[in-house]
Amino acid sequence: MQDIRNILGVKIESPYWDTAYEKAISEPLIPEWLTERYIRNTHEKYGFFKMNLETIISAIPYITEVPELCILAKTLYHILETKKNFNEAFSHFEEPKAPVGLENTFGYDCVLGFPVLAHLVPSWKELEKRGVEKEVISDSLVTVDHLFTYSEEEVGRKAFTEQFFRMYGNAIYINYLKIGRLRFEIFENSNRPALIFEKNGSEHKVLMCNCVLHKSGNILGAYGCEDENGSYAAEFTETDTHYVGYAVNTETRLAENTLTYLDKTEWKPIYKPDDNGLKVHIPYGDRLTKEACEDSYTRARDIFKRCYPEIHFDGFHLFCWMLSPDLRDILKPNSNIIEFQNKYTVFPAKDNAVDAIMYVYGIKEDDVRSVNIADLPESNSLQRGIKKKLLEGKHIHQCYGFFKW
Repeated sequence: MQDIRNILGVKIESPYWDTAYEKAISEPLIPEWLTERYIRNTHEKYGFFKMNLETIISAIPYITEVPELCILAKTLYHILETKKNFNEAFSHFEEPKAPVGLENTFGYDCVLGFPVLAHLVPSWKELEKRGVEKEVISDSLVTVDHLFTYSEEEVGRKAFTEQFFRMYGNAIYINYLKIGRLRFEIFENSNRPALIFEKNGSEHKVLMCNCVLHKSGNILGAYGCEDENGSYAAEFTETDTHYVGYAVNTETRLAENTLTYLDKTEWKPIYKPDDNGLKVHIPYGDRLTKEACEDSYTRARDIFKRCYPEIHFDGFHLFCWMLSPDLRDILKPNSNIIEFQNKYTVFPAKDNAVDAIMYVYGIKEDDVRSVNIADLPESNSLQRGIKKKLLEGKHIHQCYGFFKW
């Protein structure tokens, strides 16, 4: 049988493709999880599809009438069984495109959702086995259902896009939980380009490592920081008496270009790049209040320590535009975003500086670079402030953040 990727005209590459594909073509064409009966029974027992049950069911006939879409769904299902993160599971991924002239493209638009939906029940059972509360399990897994509604706002139709498959394929895994206002992901061997030290239990200092720094103090290669002239290696050394490296300025959150020496009798390491932690994600939704976030952190500590005893956690990690120091020029000191970022020790990241524009103005990633900054809306202080920065030629960079467990 001809490879379905050629028939569908998509480029999907994965080290697990061949094994998964062999399984898919050896099975009955239509798996149980790609039937109306399965979706209805699953919803009745677990309540997964409160918003889009009928929409999901209505997509099934449009998928099952195209054998190649069924095989694609099954292959992706088996790749997801590996429980690898997206970048390890897929080296290249494109969503299938409907043939030109096809009147109803619903099957092609939604096929990526079903391999994810098929893993919800096994994930639920595994989380129950670990002792995770039912409320947290439900909040963590029903997110997939919401995407069929969100897609209508994003792409103008009900769909489960490549972006959603990339983002929420991880949601079916047992290491990715929504707890209150925030979502947390187990982050093993964190590999951030920095070491963090603590003095007297409260003062923190970041020394950059394993990267090349731009003359501005950002990481070379970050958007707007591609010029190699004046760049320098972020070398870190340790002597008998000191930790030595390029420190991050606590105000600008950029690396300084002179070496800092931390006395070992005063400074103790609290983070190194291969430590484990929880990666923090900020879902769309309610206000990002300090009280709601603190509740999420507290509950996350309890749940992950109790339910994942095999992992030692060192801290919480974040990669986000909300950590940008430029926001302090825009927002009041007691604003939710500033209070949120104050929790974290912040240091530079190699980023593309698009997230703030995407999320604050609702612009798709592919359109960010072509947008006319002068035309951006100014509906609130955040939009006005970021627009002013952009017109001045500045960028709202994503930054790394950390605070200890």
